[in-house]
Amino acid sequence: MTATIVNTIKNSFKEYTVLSKSIYILFLVRVVNSLGTLIFPFLTLFLTEKLMLNEKTAGMYVTIASTAFAPGAIIGGKLSDQIGRKKTYIIFQSAAGLCMAMCIFLKNSLLIPWILIFAALFVAGAQPANSAMIADITQKSNRKTGFSIIFLGNNLGIGLGGILAGFLFQNNTSLLFVICTIAMIITNILLALFVRETLPDINTSENSNNLSRQETDSKLSGEAIRNEYSEVDITEKSDVNKKESFFKVLIKKPVLLIFCVACVLFSLIYSQYNFSIPLQTKLLFGEKGAWVFGSIIMITNTLTIIILTFFVTAFSAKKKTLTNLILAGAFFAVGFGMIGMIKSILLLIISTVLWSIGEILYTTNSVVYIADNAPSTHRGRFNSFYTIISGSGHAIGPAVTGIVIDRSGIEIVWPVVFGLSILSMFFMYGISLFENRLRRVSKHN
Repeated sequence: MTATIVNTIKNSFKEYTVLSKSIYILFLVRVVNSLGTLIFPFLTLFLTEKLMLNEKTAGMYVTIASTAFAPGAIIGGKLSDQIGRKKTYIIFQSAAGLCMAMCIFLKNSLLIPWILIFAALFVAGAQPANSAMIADITQKSNRKTGFSIIFLGNNLGIGLGGILAGFLFQNNTSLLFVICTIAMIITNILLALFVRETLPDINTSENSNNLSRQETDSKLSGEAIRNEYSEVDITEKSDVNKKESFFKVLIKKPVLLIFCVACVLFSLIYSQYNFSIPLQTKLLFGEKGAWVFGSIIMITNTLTIIILTFFVTAFSAKKKTLTNLILAGAFFAVGFGMIGMIKSILLLIISTVLWSIGEILYTTNSVVYIADNAPSTHRGRFNSFYTIISGSGHAIGPAVTGIVIDRSGIEIVWPVVFGLSILSMFFMYGISLFENRLRRVSKHN
């Protein structure tokens, strides 16, 4: 038993060593980019403490910022399938960096929330392009590993950002915006210099030659995945025409629509991380609440992800994607559900570890499910659709929660979140049954 576990862990680490060069560059991009968005987890506290807004008004601003991702994701997804993933990402990141730069000089002006709403729109516009690049660069055999290391980079940046933000929030808010601006400039430089365009149509001729070289190298070394020429996977042939409209393609793949709608519950649950948890720490610890949230909860979340992502990925690799998402719902239910009964920092740490494991399972498996089921010619648009539909939970979560807290207190939030987590598990189980039925029908036909 012990030998099996050790071999599983060794094989898991080996999978990370044979990813293509561009994945590691995108890993660095995610680390730095997460530093560039470090203000958003503190948006609730910024609105309530720096701008002196009440919870209801703050919730509405956070909701508007979360809703702004929709037009950004739509435009970004469309552009990434037309002009390319790389160009789209750089354009939107540059616009977001400009917004952050403007906030440096506004101090505690009420203009800042509106500028950050536009920044959120531009950040969202870059996401579909980024996810499509990762899906293009990886193959089905190593896609879960590729997305997990990107997820790790994202949270490493969030953790480092949490340390900086927790320290600077009370003393120098303007410096937070300086860090965000510089980070976004660095991400653009990394992407421009070290990552090629991955849009299949742009690389078709080049990739055809590269595939032959990859196959030759594979015979010689058995490790073609190391070769830089294996970066864009053209072996996954699309069953649709690129010119076909997104909605026509979606009709052909209804399970993706059902899946994205089910993800609304997960995003609504997870939205409590950036909204209700900061308010809970403020309630429990007063002025130290921002420090507890940034320097303890965010760091615990980051350390859990850094330490456990490899192991969680190893032990879940052979399980079905939907099975892993059911497990994610279970960890969310326990981790978030227990917060209402917590009075100590130690129990908050335990809670954070549990829902962080759920986050690992949910984030890595949900994006893999989209990448595996979406045609390569429409990945940008499917990623934007996924971002919009599943992200709607982030949009409505703060507004609804803010109203609930304003009327009934924060104590009622956590039992409701527990119930939604259980419901999300049943949704994923239902999708699994639906998929199995489709397979049986397909076999009979």
